[in-house]
Amino acid sequence: VYRGNPQNILYKSGHKPLGGYLTRAIRFLDHYLPLTSIHHNKNNLSKTPKNCPATIFLRPYSQKLKNFEFLKINRIKSLMKRAAKNNFDFHLWFHPHNFGTNLKENLKNLEEIFDYYIYLNKKYGMQSKRMKDLIK
Repeated sequence: VYRGNPQNILYKSGHKPLGGYLTRAIRFLDHYLPLTSIHHNKNNLSKTPKNCPATIFLRPYSQKLKNFEFLKINRIKSLMKRAAKNNFDFHLWFHPHNFGTNLKENLKNLEEIFDYYIYLNKKYGMQSKRMKDLIK
């Protein structure tokens, strides 16, 4: 099982997007505001190797954008809720080394996301899984 790119037009061309800086700017803004539709998977990992596409990247905390952190976290929470209500997969990913700078703020954001997961687990039965658990 591997983490593939999000099922979103902005990520179709991988790391170096068609449209260059404009596409990168839209990707960045899409982490804070729902500019594009994020497509969720419905546990249909039948191919080998199994691609578990990312839903959204947890961008590291930025001191320059501290007044917009709530938008980023709310965007993630809304995607989590949609996945929980519809029994879709939700794959949040991040690079742990990105947490090294502004560690306290990054861990606070992650804790808020974990707390919201607990709420969604109780209300909708959302389940946390490891990549290994996705192998059928």
